[in-house]
Amino acid sequence: MKLNPHASSRQSRQGGKTTLKLAPIAVAVTLMMVGVATGNTFAAEANNEATIVEANAGFDMEMLKSRGIDPKVAEYFKDAPRYRPGISNVTLLVNGSKKGTVAARFDEQGNLCFDPKFMARAGLQMPKGSAEEKEVNATGKKGAQSDDSAAALCVDFLAAWPQAIVKPYPNTSTVELVVPTDALRPEALTDTNYTTGGTAALLNYDLLAIGNHGSGTSSQYFSGATELGFNAGDWIVRNRSMYTNDGKHSQFEHLYAYAQRTFADYKSVFQTGEVNVSNSIFSGMSIYGAQWVPEAALTRTGTNAAAQVTGIAQSTARVEVRQAAALIYSTVVPPGPFSLSNLPLLNGTNDLEVTVIEADGSSRKFIVPAASLSAGSLGIAPGYSFAVGKLRDLGTDPASKPWMATGTGTWSIGKNSSVTAGVLGATDYQSIGFGGQTTIFDRTAISAQSTWSNATREGLRGGQATASISTPITESLSLNASASLQTPGYRTLTDTTQDTTQNWNDNHYRAQYTASAAWLHPWLGGFTAGYTRSNLFNGQTSQRVTGSWGRTFKYATVNLNIEHAVGGGATGNSGNSVYLTATIPFGKRSVKTYVNSTDGNARVGATYSEVVSDELNYTLNGELQPNSGTASSSATASITPHYTQMNVGVTQNGTNSTSYNAELRGGVVAHKHGVTFSPYPVSDTFGIAKTSDVAGVKISTPQGPVWTDFWGQAVIPTEAAYSTSRIEVSGKTLPRNVDIGNGFAQVNPGRGSVNYVNFDIVKVRRILLRAIDKRGQVLPKNGSVLDKDDNYLTTVLDDGNIFLNGNEGENLKVVDLDGNRCSLDYKLAEKPDLKSYFENAEAVCQ
Repeated sequence: MKLNPHASSRQSRQGGKTTLKLAPIAVAVTLMMVGVATGNTFAAEANNEATIVEANAGFDMEMLKSRGIDPKVAEYFKDAPRYRPGISNVTLLVNGSKKGTVAARFDEQGNLCFDPKFMARAGLQMPKGSAEEKEVNATGKKGAQSDDSAAALCVDFLAAWPQAIVKPYPNTSTVELVVPTDALRPEALTDTNYTTGGTAALLNYDLLAIGNHGSGTSSQYFSGATELGFNAGDWIVRNRSMYTNDGKHSQFEHLYAYAQRTFADYKSVFQTGEVNVSNSIFSGMSIYGAQWVPEAALTRTGTNAAAQVTGIAQSTARVEVRQAAALIYSTVVPPGPFSLSNLPLLNGTNDLEVTVIEADGSSRKFIVPAASLSAGSLGIAPGYSFAVGKLRDLGTDPASKPWMATGTGTWSIGKNSSVTAGVLGATDYQSIGFGGQTTIFDRTAISAQSTWSNATREGLRGGQATASISTPITESLSLNASASLQTPGYRTLTDTTQDTTQNWNDNHYRAQYTASAAWLHPWLGGFTAGYTRSNLFNGQTSQRVTGSWGRTFKYATVNLNIEHAVGGGATGNSGNSVYLTATIPFGKRSVKTYVNSTDGNARVGATYSEVVSDELNYTLNGELQPNSGTASSSATASITPHYTQMNVGVTQNGTNSTSYNAELRGGVVAHKHGVTFSPYPVSDTFGIAKTSDVAGVKISTPQGPVWTDFWGQAVIPTEAAYSTSRIEVSGKTLPRNVDIGNGFAQVNPGRGSVNYVNFDIVKVRRILLRAIDKRGQVLPKNGSVLDKDDNYLTTVLDDGNIFLNGNEGENLKVVDLDGNRCSLDYKLAEKPDLKSYFENAEAVCQ
């Protein structure tokens, strides 16, 4: 009997669940029974693991034959659970992370082949200096690596990383890998690993309508924001505009238009048009011009670049990383030291809480302070930035739009420090600036910056200095503080385009101070406090104090927020505000009650929220204002009808006032295969996914779920530039007559590229035959079903039942245990029944 490499991995989806075919299970169970009968020792691993037979065991071959098992099968499975030789579609998990369904190759001994195609799908690195690595690099440059060549390159991955563990589970069509973190490919890819090119045009839209009716009056408001552009040859061109209409006046405003391209060899971005000066010690100016700045995604100088967690695992352990009480990363590591990098941080100001959960269930926690991530940073990437142009939209007088040129350089000093210097020259204006940042005691982050200006037209000179510090006092207590001071003669370039002789003292700050603290207690909950003080040049002072507390109890989460402002000044803040909420979750539903008091005006209300599906969630609210005796109610809904997003709401205030709102947002992409709509705005790096011509298939993307249209296409609206993005098909949304070869894909896009992801979709007819012989008797159990080339397909089950996937071909044969053969003859309906998972048919074996 020739073993079919796909037999052990043949699966079916029924009711959204994965069900294993019966033939391999019957073989495994029978092997176990035979082994017990002959005195063999079997150990059944927990859960779904396959049965393991002692290596030195023997089998009663006659009993195996009487049970319908080919002795060759018993010999193959006697040592350990393993897959049959050849290619099998398996569900792959790497360090606890699901990688989707992949085509895995197994050798004659059932060992997993780490070929380049499999390693790329698993996110594994090639052993450095290996012949395979050189061959892959060579074929990669040619772009002509075939499946056959990949098969010949079975890399000795376990020799390079002996700590790695391979766990095959043939009875669930799963392979689990636990590998050291240094065996994984880093998220920051080399220049040869990301995709480039592609051409597509796009339109992003955000339309908002608001209406009010009450007391014999009515009003309407409409706004529409559009972003029009295209990607071509890694160039990104965008134009954004805004239209508003309040029922009496309408206005169209052009916001910006620019073109940019990343030059990966220099790890820099060139941008021209209407741009905002960035990555500069003089950032924030809006100009008509051009600039050259470091590409943050390649330099990895953001908060993610510095985020690194190291520790030691006593066993095969699960590591969970939380930030701001949210789980941001989870993985499985092998025993020994581990290092996690490029974490998807929520921000650079909250500590990381790391939990190591060992195999025996024991756990321990430790804190990685925010100071070691990005606190105290000036936010300027190492490298050089240049900008030249003319200030725009700053007045009607041409003299108020000076020409300018600026340059900034940032250099790293050691591991934990960097310095920044820059110059700015413009019409009747010059400025220089210096800055630096460092981390001391491995915990405290400090940054400081000083800028000096010379406004020649005004005859004013002055300086500004800022400094910030962030330090964790203990594992549960952290402090942050900042200060900014400037002299009366200091002016920015944009200041010189205004009248700086009148009302200057009433609108500009002499000094600003901020301080904040955060404390987390395991029983009392989390506390935060903040303080801000601003001093104007006219002597007026304003202060603001904020505080919050939150704690999660068994059945509810309670939060308290407090704000208190002293002195109006230029801020316009006044009075006190207290907001107390209690939220009770019920799965996808929640009820929130709240009490709010602002300047003595109290509000008491309750909100009910429910997430019905990916396409719909809604909120109902009722509120009472005891001071005025009025009540209000509202209802809002967020709807995603697959190709756009809609938000609608209505509010009833008292008995005489009603307001409503509606918003429509999304994107449209014109590409080489047609026009496709997106429920989300499309970013500068995006792609198109295709599932043949199958419509309504849900695909998970970094932005959120999308669905294929009538032509089987969907927009991947956002892809992380120079990083890995996961794209995965939801098998539950596939029609019953459809199989997918690989429902998971990873894209490694360069900025500005347009990526096309094709999922292999095969339409099949799953058939359950009840086979009889020419005398009308059901075929005997355990006969082998072969194709026209005598390749093994499946096994005859009880009552002559035979499962086929409908693509097995014609001229099928059945061979019983005595070697007798007959040919299967059956007929199917012209069209399959898509409401049933498989079709029933009668077959005669002649």
